[in-house]
Amino acid sequence: MSEQNTSAVGAESAQPWDETRIRASLARIEQLQNQLDALRFVIPTITASAVNQGTSRTTYFKQFSVTAIGGSEQLEKFKRDWRDKSTQEIFDKAKTRREEDSNLSMAVGVPKYGWIEQDEGGSALSSTEVEDMKKTVEMWKEKHPEVKVNLEDEDSKAIVQYTAGPYRLHFTVARVVEDNRKQVYQVSCSGAKPVFAAMERCIASRPRTDRLYDTLDMLSAYSNLPTAQCATCKRLLDRQATIPAARRRKQSASPPAENGTDVEWDALHESCLSR
Repeated sequence: MSEQNTSAVGAESAQPWDETRIRASLARIEQLQNQLDALRFVIPTITASAVNQGTSRTTYFKQFSVTAIGGSEQLEKFKRDWRDKSTQEIFDKAKTRREEDSNLSMAVGVPKYGWIEQDEGGSALSSTEVEDMKKTVEMWKEKHPEVKVNLEDEDSKAIVQYTAGPYRLHFTVARVVEDNRKQVYQVSCSGAKPVFAAMERCIASRPRTDRLYDTLDMLSAYSNLPTAQCATCKRLLDRQATIPAARRRKQSASPPAENGTDVEWDALHESCLSR
């Protein structure tokens, strides 16, 4: 669900709390949870940039400042979304309903995740269902035969490799199933170049960490890494002379593909990601 749509949830206090609004509200809460999950990686990534060895002072300062500023912008966005009128209306409604009926036993059967995809008109796994990585990878490779993807560790880890101009890209996608049974795909990007560390940070902050197919789509979008201009500032290099290290999806104006919505990708500098 887009930011514009989520901000519109509950914009009119007189809007009835019908099924559509409730689903959209649950999607907004899930979006906030995803933002909060991404914030968990801010301190580790700042620490990693601070202890990076073998770099010049200029490169060290650039990596540290971009990471710190990016983390601060993520936090500020979360705070804005949390304080937004539509979010507060959801909390107020929940508080009112709890005062009317404190029996929350029926809430146990309500999935915690998957509402964003449902609100977009797509399908989603249930909160307790673990994705079959092998099946998803095979389905994805039918559309992307040029990208090498191998499964390891009993099909719980995917290795993605391909060449983008002078860059040899090597991603490791590991599935982590948390205590609440929510599955998350953590991505690492191998390589000593500063752009690879920036890519890893940007991938970690993506909105759909629980969907393998979308994650693979995002990784394949780096095929234009050497030449893609930033969709925000319209430049190849930012003020730190860094190429766009982030990819965020946009809806294509072309007709949908046979297997779902056709997706195009915007390239963004890490410093432009929160603008």
